[in-house]
Amino acid sequence: IDVSRTNCVTKTLSNTPFTLTVAALSLNVSATDVSVCVGSPTTLIGAVSGGTGFYQFRWTSTPPGFSSSSSSPTVSPTSNVRYNLEVEDNAGNIVTDFVDISVNPNPVADIIPAPLETTLRTEYTIENRYYQLYGSPAGGIFTGPGVAPQSDGNYYFNPQLAGVSNNHQIVYNFSDVNGCSGQDTETFKVTPIAINNLDLSYCQSIATDGSLSPIITLGNAMLNPTYQFTRLVFYYEFNTPPYYCFGEVVPVYPFCGGPNPLTISSYQVVTDIQFPFAPVLRPATYTLNLDVLRNNYGFTAPDRRFYIFIYGKNAAGVETFTTYQPFEVLKNDASPTVVGINENGNICSDLAPITLSSSEPAYTITNFTMAPGAYSGSLSGTNNSEFDPGHASLAGADERPLTITMSYNDTKNCPNSVIRKFNWVKKPD
Repeated sequence: IDVSRTNCVTKTLSNTPFTLTVAALSLNVSATDVSVCVGSPTTLIGAVSGGTGFYQFRWTSTPPGFSSSSSSPTVSPTSNVRYNLEVEDNAGNIVTDFVDISVNPNPVADIIPAPLETTLRTEYTIENRYYQLYGSPAGGIFTGPGVAPQSDGNYYFNPQLAGVSNNHQIVYNFSDVNGCSGQDTETFKVTPIAINNLDLSYCQSIATDGSLSPIITLGNAMLNPTYQFTRLVFYYEFNTPPYYCFGEVVPVYPFCGGPNPLTISSYQVVTDIQFPFAPVLRPATYTLNLDVLRNNYGFTAPDRRFYIFIYGKNAAGVETFTTYQPFEVLKNDASPTVVGINENGNICSDLAPITLSSSEPAYTITNFTMAPGAYSGSLSGTNNSEFDPGHASLAGADERPLTITMSYNDTKNCPNSVIRKFNWVKKPD
């Protein structure tokens, strides 16, 4: 071959034979995950080499139903499947390979009733109590308003922490050994106080530890509007596992042998839901005697709780529990002492002002008062917590017996008070 260019010398090239070697077409099929959960994605990978470098991808499946021309399609199989790949270059060379994907079923997660209960409880009245949640299979995670794990490792629902709502979404998630998960969601309802004038808690204190008898009337009581109110029932739960004690004016359930703290204080005439033309007497108000309750059933504790149950009946005459209102009867914490003045001690008139405090720093002091009241001017400062032995109101005598009362709230926020008696002594002239 002569090669030349204008104004250049002609060059003769010789024809030297050569051989072009093309690598054989090869294919390896894999996946990012060969074991997946139902509906979970995995990416198929067709790694091809050799051939002419121009490839066509043809994916199919066994059993049939899938096809793709992508080199790496993403799939979400619902059952065990084999993905087949055929690759062809532009010289007509064809190779095939496949990958098997195992599909694990997702577990069926379910929020289930507590032991000894036949149906799942989803309706609560607001109260500061922890109700254990149960899921199947066991070992999953609960989430939602008012839901948290406790020290025993179990999950609990607290109506007070959740708050009043008709739409608390409580979710249970469970993951098995394959990493597959299931989820169940239930709607919990927390209603406001069901009985008017029934406090959520009652303190035992000097100020209120008499014959405490609040009048109870119905508030937002009937969760089911097709039921008519019939009566209130005192309910006492004690011990672990729980034992139950019902009490009522006309007992239907066996009572626990002690007096019933709940009594009817007035009646009203209503038209009976079962017999619309028959007027009947129904309770209108009740009296709850806390002294009877304290003296016979004790105080609220982790293994002792008190409730007022609300009963109603429908047009067929079927009477049933409709809702309840919990309440606490609290026992005061241990009484503190007044710090700063010794009991029955002598305080000399020439002493510097004395700062009074409580022996229990966790308690909240609300006030100090002096008796006789004529000497109240000797107290000043925050909550009258400073006593001035030299105050002018104390003059005019050589000795005065005084009593200081310290009012406080304990760690349960229950009010109470303690006294400190002492003698004020005039400094000799």
